[in-house]
Amino acid sequence: VEREQLPPNTTVYKTLWARRLKWPTPGGPPKFAPRWCIVGTNMDRDVYDSFADTVKWPTVCLVTTIGAAYHVILFHFDVENAFQSTRTDSLACAPKLVDLNRALYVQQAPGHVIKGANGKAKVCKLKVGRQGGIDAAFLFGAAIAHSFLTRVRARRATWDPELWIVHY
Repeated sequence: VEREQLPPNTTVYKTLWARRLKWPTPGGPPKFAPRWCIVGTNMDRDVYDSFADTVKWPTVCLVTTIGAAYHVILFHFDVENAFQSTRTDSLACAPKLVDLNRALYVQQAPGHVIKGANGKAKVCKLKVGRQGGIDAAFLFGAAIAHSFLTRVRARRATWDPELWIVHY
């Protein structure tokens, strides 16, 4: 997007590359894992929701106790690239995210800058969450909760809305 086309008083956030070496297997070759992140320290907390629900500690204790005493299948998982895969535009899976009408503009990734007709660097309008944004965990939490409740047909526990129960 050309800078001149931005709405008035729009903040354009800085970005950076977070570079890290990961060792997927002990003694194996390292894997280079760069991530393009927002420098979200100046994001307005009145505009971008920084709170994301997490499961309560008593729930963790209760579930592990039940799992140890009875034949219950317990599982947990990790979503790779969770924040980067959370859509925030009209194609978002959760209506809550579409209703936010989130417009977040950032500088282009360092080393990948395209200039506009006026010779100034263009800016990016993000359609997904990004690591470094203060609302990244909130966005992903809303998307994963919607998917569990609609696609997996899970239901939330009465005492803890972040514990999802699935009966098969």
